[in-house]
Amino acid sequence: MTRSDDVDRKTPEVFLSEWQRIVDLLARIAGVPVGLIMHLCGQEIEVLVTSTTEGNPYHVGEKETLFGSGLYCERVIDSQERLMVPNALKSAQWKNNPDIKHDLKAYLGFPICLPDGKPFGTICLLDNKENNFSEDVIELVEKMQVLIESQLRMNDLLKRNVWQLMEINEKNSQLEKLNDALKQSEGKYRFITDNTLDFIWVYNVDQKKFVYASPGVKKLCGYSSEAILAQGIQGAVLPEYQDGIQQRMQAAIRQLRQNPASEPVSQYEIQQRCVDGSTVWVEYTVKYRFNENCEIEAVGVSRNIEERKRKEQEIYYFST
Repeated sequence: MTRSDDVDRKTPEVFLSEWQRIVDLLARIAGVPVGLIMHLCGQEIEVLVTSTTEGNPYHVGEKETLFGSGLYCERVIDSQERLMVPNALKSAQWKNNPDIKHDLKAYLGFPICLPDGKPFGTICLLDNKENNFSEDVIELVEKMQVLIESQLRMNDLLKRNVWQLMEINEKNSQLEKLNDALKQSEGKYRFITDNTLDFIWVYNVDQKKFVYASPGVKKLCGYSSEAILAQGIQGAVLPEYQDGIQQRMQAAIRQLRQNPASEPVSQYEIQQRCVDGSTVWVEYTVKYRFNENCEIEAVGVSRNIEERKRKEQEIYYFST
């Protein structure tokens, strides 16, 4: 293999540290000189993690052309199945494979796949003596394969969640622009709110009632704008969230009264009641201000976060 310092930088460092412990543990338990996690990079196979065992000839970053190479890992990636070779010198198929130059006769390897099913690489053990690898060792390597694939799925979900958070920040930025439009023109305000999928609302704190509900509420929870205006907070929010909402509202009101120019912003996640009796996870962002009558109003945007909550559950599942 040729040496390269271009190790996969897309794999989180925390995973590489844990994978290092995995290959060290596997090599120690199996009593072999080599434990590896290999990564497919285009047409090449690269040493991503290598055990720190005595007699291991492989180094992180080494690469070899994979396809047509005759490497053990080529067979594993092509077949997407486990491969065990107890003694390559006794096999016409494997006696001339490239790893023989390191006197590594025995091999046990499993494929590692990305969340979309495409090959990531392999996890494998190599020995310089004949080795039929016990059932316990085979089962242990397979469990490490499953663990690594779970971590790759978790990493993929985390990346997706970052994009969703960026979208949320963009929505918050849009909310600021909407609030500016409110101050400039009621006509502009209604045009924007009537044509967005998010539910935009205005709650008069002093009158204790909604004074505006955009048509987006229909898509969010099935209620009409008129129904929301009639039912108030108690009718729209599940009882278990009402105390938390009231506490946040009172804190914001105190801040606004102390500094009318502050226009405090609050953000909260709740489950909102739908017209069919079901519930939907909603994130609301609300800004408090004084209206033209010196009454306190809460101007808010509510958006459906069911998909984000589902992904958070998936991340929690794969991390436990």
